[in-house]
Amino acid sequence: MNAALRRIAPFGAGVLFALGLGLSRMTDATVVLGFLDVLNGWQPALVLVMVAGIGTHALSRFLIAGRAGFVTQGWTEAWRSVDRDTVVGAALFGLGWGVGGFCPGPAVVGVVTGAPEVIVFVAGMAGGMVAHAVTARHPDPSIAEDCTVDGLHA
Repeated sequence: MNAALRRIAPFGAGVLFALGLGLSRMTDATVVLGFLDVLNGWQPALVLVMVAGIGTHALSRFLIAGRAGFVTQGWTEAWRSVDRDTVVGAALFGLGWGVGGFCPGPAVVGVVTGAPEVIVFVAGMAGGMVAHAVTARHPDPSIAEDCTVDGLHA
């Protein structure tokens, strides 16, 4: 695969993802919180977003199955068991999603709206990422090497 396509394809996928998040209104905290509030006026519309995402992924996997090289070229996968960091990270993710009403992807897309609550959420998320990077201790330094694509950190 040529180098330009290897750079353009992920960008195009990101733009498509951002458009999907915007069109599905996942960037609106009230829509997300309405979905998360199953006991008081649950709004199930985001189930359709999840079904569409799962269906798109399943179709993509089917279409590219056996076509080695296009998607997997240069990628390595590191399989890890569930550990304390994974459980704590998942709990923090869920807590942040429930309290803020934003998932990281839709929040980043929502920054373009200029809404103060989105900007505060993304700033807090970025601060958390920096705090993790500064304080995290990886027992195996090769983990960073396993998460690369042609020498670029993913």
